[in-house]
Amino acid sequence: MPYPPAIDMHSHYHGAGVLDVLRRRKATPRLEVGADGTDMLVTSTKKMVFKEHDRSIETRIEFMDSIGLTKQLLVFPGNMGIDVLPVAEAIPIVTAYNDGLAEQRRRNSDRFVTLAGLPFADMNAAVRELRRARLELGHIGAIIPTGYVTDLETLERLRSLFNVADEIGAHFLIHPGPRHDQLNIDSTTQDFAMQRASVLDLQNGVSHAVVTLTLSDFLKNFSNVSVQVINLGGTIPFILERMEYVVEVRTPDAPRDLARRLRRLYVDSGSMGSRALELAVRVFGADRVMLGTDFPFFPTSRAQDAVEEANLTNEQKTMVRMTTAETLLDRYQ
Repeated sequence: MPYPPAIDMHSHYHGAGVLDVLRRRKATPRLEVGADGTDMLVTSTKKMVFKEHDRSIETRIEFMDSIGLTKQLLVFPGNMGIDVLPVAEAIPIVTAYNDGLAEQRRRNSDRFVTLAGLPFADMNAAVRELRRARLELGHIGAIIPTGYVTDLETLERLRSLFNVADEIGAHFLIHPGPRHDQLNIDSTTQDFAMQRASVLDLQNGVSHAVVTLTLSDFLKNFSNVSVQVINLGGTIPFILERMEYVVEVRTPDAPRDLARRLRRLYVDSGSMGSRALELAVRVFGADRVMLGTDFPFFPTSRAQDAVEEANLTNEQKTMVRMTTAETLLDRYQ
């Protein structure tokens, strides 16, 4: 079905100059050539075949045109396993990706905005790369793994990063991923492993990040930083009322204005459905909710159908598809 024009604020791109670096690596993550000649990403836990739109911007633009996407936010892919690499290994990969992605955006500036990757194993290096990515390469910000946002003590490791982001103006996307000092545990031996890892564990990590950011005052002095959380903020729209009640009866000294604090964040719809989208709009407001497809890991039709099927006003649907993202991106023009 034809879809109304929309901006996709959550998609991933694996090309951008990083593939040559991965081909030269012996350890994971690395790139191998399959028997049929296709490129295959090999990480410590899985293998993934690259499709043409994973690496070809031209193919991606043709696809976007066919489904009504006027613009995409291209995000450093969190599935490569780079987050847990030692800094000496991470920097060449991250640098190659950020440089290549900037070149792709310069060639197609009307279709893409971009977020850099950072070498989080060394926070000083991460700060330097954010400054370079924002001021020299033109990325609007960077992706941050949820592993750094699951509790306030860990989030404090990023204060120097947020200080620089506030100085130069930057957007952060909070996305599932481990800290560099966390083991990347393979849960594929569990029963119902995919449902546990890709639904329960993933959404739980995202939810912890939202709790850390909203119950604390960490973001209070970073007015020049915008923060986006994927997948409608995890389970937060569903459990907000219980959280407010727990605050009231068990932790009376905790902040009471949770609904207002949530509006400090933006969320994207990710791979969620229409009912979850309806609830997120009620909780966050349509001016904080944006279309996100998580392409190429999920078909874009999932997110687009969710907007079409949701019990929202036409104005709210337009905000989710376009105007909320336009307003946010205007900050970084």
